Amino acid sequence: MKKYTIVIDPGHGGKDPGAVYAGYKEKDIVLPIALYLGGFLSYTPHEVNLEINCVYTRTADIYVPLRDRVFIANNVKADAFISIHLNASPKHNAKGEEIWIYPGSIKSVKLADSIATYIDEIVPGKFRGIKEGNFYVLRETAKKKIPAVLIEVGFIDNPNTPLHCFNIQIRAAFVIATGIKKYLLNIE
Repeated sequence: MKKYTIVIDPGHGGKDPGAVYAGYKEKDIVLPIALYLGGFLSYTPHEVNLEINCVYTRTADIYVPLRDRVFIANNVKADAFISIHLNASPKHNAKGEEIWIYPGSIKSVKLADSIATYIDEIVPGKFRGIKEGNFYVLRETAKKKIPAVLIEVGFIDNPNTPLHCFNIQIRAAFVIATGIKKYLLNIE
């Protein structure tokens, strides 16, 4: 049985609301997505021969500094780090998902590719691609050779993609979990 540890990082929290639109806060939407994601990852049928232990950077509405999020991933020697976020746009009409990786991280590219296979199923329409960025959590986990992705699940301020809805949160978690499992099953 293959055993892996995945660190799930619901972005923002506590005093840091993240993007805010029409009374909805990013921190409140990404937390249930992250918790559902952990549930989907933890449950794997025996015939799949995969055991996944999920560790969260937060499970409640608390503020966790970025360095502490990275410390958690490095301390448990994570096999992958997944940070969940929402985008926002000044015009309130942008849509689609994005996956961010740290430049030059080959393992992160493979993880992002596996998730990208399914991600457009969250809100069908426009996957905006895999992009490279120098985000703290990606850079600092890359230093320890931990594959890491920061996923922008969609745009909080697009009224046509209500990410606060339960069914979209569940779908997002399931789709991301499917991609992560695909990645883990193909690690050599």
